[in-house]
Amino acid sequence: MKTITRLVSYFFATASFLFATIAWGGHHEESKTDNNYMLLSAYEVGQGQSMLELQKEAINIAERRESDGFNNCGVYRHQFAGSRLVYVYCYFDHYGQLDAVQKKGASRGMPSAKQSFASHNDNILQVQQRNLDKAPENMVFLTFTFGSDLTLNQRQQSANTLFDAFNKAFQACNLYTHSWGAELGHYISCGFSDFADFEQKDKRINATLANDLADAKLGIQSHKDDILRKVID
Repeated sequence: MKTITRLVSYFFATASFLFATIAWGGHHEESKTDNNYMLLSAYEVGQGQSMLELQKEAINIAERRESDGFNNCGVYRHQFAGSRLVYVYCYFDHYGQLDAVQKKGASRGMPSAKQSFASHNDNILQVQQRNLDKAPENMVFLTFTFGSDLTLNQRQQSANTLFDAFNKAFQACNLYTHSWGAELGHYISCGFSDFADFEQKDKRINATLANDLADAKLGIQSHKDDILRKVID
């Protein structure tokens, strides 16, 4: 992982584009849904709180959101790299559906249970490319932002170049872009079965980065890796 982090951090760094369908995985969504968007919520482990406690809280949030009308929701947790976060993801087709979800949630009222997480943020992402047909047991989730001197089209081109490299190395990845939220970024999720499998994929992506992208001017402003483990989907 040190090798991939060094190489990726050396080159790397968002906007809007549209494709459509699923993303992190979520194998139980109905085929008639579009899943054009994903609400991605991150929760940080609070001081004195265990990861298990936060996982249980995140599962309750995911189940409540799904009952309120999202197409499907799931939970991933921190495993290596990045911050000690738990992620809740939920898919929806369009903003009319999100409006209906919010109204149902408001009619039910706010949950009475104490919220123990230290911090929380939401991002609404647009699904651009989808190759994962189910939620993987382990995931690499990469975040890239690009320089302000690049046009939106140039940022998208850089994101596509990176995505193509990771998608080839990991043999199935998804691409998302910022719709609403804190950062104007592009996001790539790739799955692996275990760390023996990860080692082979790590070698492939590092070879691609060294041989094909070492001199590429991608305009990356920032980059972050999160290695996550599935809790529920």
